[in-house]
Amino acid sequence: MNYWQALATSVWGAGLLLGNVAAFAGDRCNNFDIKIANQTGTTAKVTQVDYFDFAANQWRTEARIEQVLQDGVLWEWSRNLEHVGGALSKLRITYKAKLSGGFNLNPYSAARTQESATFTCADNGASPTVNLP
Repeated sequence: MNYWQALATSVWGAGLLLGNVAAFAGDRCNNFDIKIANQTGTTAKVTQVDYFDFAANQWRTEARIEQVLQDGVLWEWSRNLEHVGGALSKLRITYKAKLSGGFNLNPYSAARTQESATFTCADNGASPTVNLP
């Protein structure tokens, strides 16, 4: 194989490799802001954030966390969501509301969930606000 054939083969192979990398990158929704508003009337603790992958017909867990939100607070959190770039999705927020009065070993309610409206996941975009009732 001469120099030019080797160069052409290398460039062609690199193009295939980069094309595959770009295909994988297209599945990700980068720097996407998740908006959660606490309207529970008390402190709430967000414990899990999931998003729905309509193509795979499944919920995907983005994070298990313990983010405490005071009542009336809007929290925005920037994340990269896999498999839903440019596609429809929706969020499911799992949270617990702080119980009032008395002595409680566990001062939070049982887990509750709230879903967002459906949205298109775009780079540098934002979800509709998920209001925790």
